[in-house]
Amino acid sequence: MAKTLDILSGNHFKNTAVRLPSHFIPEIMPMRQERQEAISIAKSAKVPLIAVSLQNFFHGIHETILLREARKRGLHKFMDYSGEIILTTDVKDRLCDHFVQSPVYFRTIVEQLRPDYLTTFDTYTYNNIPAGIARIKMLEVASSLGHLMDSEAKIIGLAVGSTPDQVFSYVEFLTRLGCKIIAQPVYEFRRKADTDSIRWRIWLTRELGAKVFLLSCSPGFTARRRVYADYYSSWSWFSSVSSRDKVEYKKRRAKLLRMLTLSKKCSEQAKLGGS
Repeated sequence: MAKTLDILSGNHFKNTAVRLPSHFIPEIMPMRQERQEAISIAKSAKVPLIAVSLQNFFHGIHETILLREARKRGLHKFMDYSGEIILTTDVKDRLCDHFVQSPVYFRTIVEQLRPDYLTTFDTYTYNNIPAGIARIKMLEVASSLGHLMDSEAKIIGLAVGSTPDQVFSYVEFLTRLGCKIIAQPVYEFRRKADTDSIRWRIWLTRELGAKVFLLSCSPGFTARRRVYADYYSSWSWFSSVSSRDKVEYKKRRAKLLRMLTLSKKCSEQAKLGGS
């Protein structure tokens, strides 16, 4: 598998992320009410960096009105946020294919949104997919990366693969392209409370010399469920209840502050060998 991924041998991303200014990066939805409330809390908590998922700008593979507005204004003005923004690409299966099959279209969207950071293309390589099919999807993604080599946004590698060997090979491939931070989408593992699989991905990423960025995951609030990564991002800090209620607003802000503090502690523990 490693040899097969040498299709971009000798190339490097022009601009890769080396470090992030916050250990917990709150994901914020682009929908108007959620956006305004979440941004207000993030500003109040002095969060230097937020995450926005491309998935939330699409209905299936079709652009929403929100995306058309954001493309015209740029992501910072659209979100009314002067800090830094990560545009994440962990999206649903049909949208994965759409972006990989239309990399010029994807690049145009990124150039118009102008995020500070960007994760690489995603694809679907679930554990129940035959390894051969997963390998094909991985090669499709790898072949599209040439369109991101000179991106102005700082690149964060996004890990894919259905088997341990595939995940290891793809993360190694991303590090050879210059990625210093690797995002590991762990939503499915988190839903199943499969912390062992999350910890294994943290370990292999560090073995390859990169920092770990867990998507759809917070450190956890009990020792049994805690995972020690460098960076975390999730929407779990922001409940679905309207924060027009001042009490609820304070609860959300307090939860965000706890996540910021705990993520920093877990990152420090990770440097000491936590897993």
